[in-house]
Amino acid sequence: MNRAVTTVLPQRQALWRLATNAVGYAHAHRGALRAVFTDLIAVTRLARAWATGRYTAVPWRTIALLSGALVYFLNPLDVVPDMIPLTGNLDDVMVIGLVVSAIRVDIERFTAWETEREADGDDLPARQPLTG
Repeated sequence: MNRAVTTVLPQRQALWRLATNAVGYAHAHRGALRAVFTDLIAVTRLARAWATGRYTAVPWRTIALLSGALVYFLNPLDVVPDMIPLTGNLDDVMVIGLVVSAIRVDIERFTAWETEREADGDDLPARQPLTG
């Protein structure tokens, strides 16, 4: 296995786990995340599609931003701890919203790619409902 593959593979596996965990957490806190829920789920689909190698047209900057956002989102002890009722997820919503704004073009390209693949009858596991 060449050096590039051995370097990227653990990153892909880690991003897959982050995205999978984020989906579960997002569904559990859907009400508090309603402002960014749809975009967050799209980001997790993008992350998982990149992690599996099904979709590779993603700049490293986008992978870095969405990875950072997912790490922040899953950290219960961030700027405003998630266990604080009513306000615990406000900072998460803000961070997800900022990252989504920064990578909006890449998300739109990805969702267009998903739509094309579906129209072609291609099986897209990344498009299936993610429950964890």
